[in-house]
Amino acid sequence: MRRFLLGCGVLSSLTASATRRLESLAPSETRDRCAMTTRVCHGKPYVEILRRAADAADDLIVLGVHGRKLIDVAMFGSTTNQVVRRAACPVVTLRR
Repeated sequence: MRRFLLGCGVLSSLTASATRRLESLAPSETRDRCAMTTRVCHGKPYVEILRRAADAADDLIVLGVHGRKLIDVAMFGSTTNQVVRRAACPVVTLRR
């Protein structure tokens, strides 16, 4: 695994850019109807998703899934698989 050391300015700039991109994905009518929070985290994806959901006492986790072959999931695991198995709240998975 490669690790990169980024200066604080670079990391905060990347985080701000990712936050803006994520927020632009939700249609405005969806944002008007329900409370949404956008979070950009650093770490192992399933661990961070579960930790943030637990910290915020979230009622629901919604994840997009890619069609992967069974052998891929068996050998490498899947973020969605780990979240579905370990989450304390319901998880909705959506295919494109």
